[in-house]
Amino acid sequence: MFRTDLRALLEETGRYVVPDGVFNLYKRDRSDLTDVDAAIVDRESGQLCLVQLKWPDIYGRSLAERESRRTNLAKANEWVERVYGWVDGRTSAQVCKALQLPYGGEQPVSLMVLSRHIADFVRPTEFERRAIWTSWPRLAKTVSETCGADLLEGIGPKRKTTKNSV
Repeated sequence: MFRTDLRALLEETGRYVVPDGVFNLYKRDRSDLTDVDAAIVDRESGQLCLVQLKWPDIYGRSLAERESRRTNLAKANEWVERVYGWVDGRTSAQVCKALQLPYGGEQPVSLMVLSRHIADFVRPTEFERRAIWTSWPRLAKTVSETCGADLLEGIGPKRKTTKNSV
């Protein structure tokens, strides 16, 4: 459902493609590394954004539940590290080819952790800086305000996914 909503939101702009399915990434020995919940390809620039979808439940008034949600969301740092290492400085075109996706360009690949609900926590420095961390409401607002133009620029800084950048 979340991926379907993402596709509907972005493909309505005419600029982005959100292919069906989950993409499995493998280590060099062909063992499982991780999966990518969604991919966004910019038809104009060819930039690829690999997305981890997070579904933290509403936690109510319990501080213990809130901390549990924060910890679960922070586990996406491990996903960012794995995917960042797998991309290993390749361009969007090279990664699109590896994942059998259309439109890849020469831009660096972006990584995004997208939560279904707003999930701001007191300690944002714990979240991996090589990815864009945003929520569904922020993404929808950005698409609405920009008509989808340069979406990745609108929701967060573009981060080069090369081993030399941080």
